[in-house]
Amino acid sequence: MFRGPLRPAQIEKAPQLSPDVRVTSLHRQHRRALTNGKSARTQNAALGLWRTFLEWCVRQGYLPTDPLANIRKAKDSPEQRPYRRRAFTGDELKRLLKVAPMPRRLVYAVAAFTGFRRSTLGRLERQHLDVSDTSRPLWRLEGKLLKGKRPATLPVSPDAMAWLTRRPLDEMGSAVKLLPAPPMMRTFYKDMTAAGLARKDEAGRHLVFHSFRYFACTQWAKTLPIQKVKVLMCHRTLAMTSDLYCQIGLDDVGGEM
Repeated sequence: MFRGPLRPAQIEKAPQLSPDVRVTSLHRQHRRALTNGKSARTQNAALGLWRTFLEWCVRQGYLPTDPLANIRKAKDSPEQRPYRRRAFTGDELKRLLKVAPMPRRLVYAVAAFTGFRRSTLGRLERQHLDVSDTSRPLWRLEGKLLKGKRPATLPVSPDAMAWLTRRPLDEMGSAVKLLPAPPMMRTFYKDMTAAGLARKDEAGRHLVFHSFRYFACTQWAKTLPIQKVKVLMCHRTLAMTSDLYCQIGLDDVGGEM
């Protein structure tokens, strides 16, 4: 077995991979994935793994070129994904908050009015909430708390602040968890059942914990420019904000017209 970069004399003795076989194999996998209903995101993830491996082979001298360099990624759109999520409606959120016990109710409400991911909610500490200016409280989030690993300073919505102040903020230490731990998914689904909410609607879209984040984005998009919604959601691109999260119906647009 060869380890590390190969010397010119070793390249001739190195086991050569067959580009034709690899490309044919990958195409076969793509056809199988399409037949099995796999999304474009899943196909592109597999393609990314293949390319990472083959680029390493090129650097080590096992292959002269990357045989998959000219293969295009599958087109990805939210409508084509086999597992689609949707936002809570205002009525559904009220029903869920009404039946959920207080520890979980607080988590649900803050999730809906901040748009934070489940992982972020579980790691929020008192030091991340800046209330030195009571008229304009801020979230001061470290990069490790967010999916994009970029620090962010965000305003706290009045709705979120109203729920956060139900806890004694002045008595909490800086490293104390700001919220109870997010519930397990089976507990969350039990609360949904108690509220009379279906996990899947007529269009095949699912209500999941991430739907709180969809709710926040949709509500903000009704009144704020999309550029500001992108900042509040900590997205890298406007396409993600507009295409995936802003589920605004014709009724909302018609009202403004």
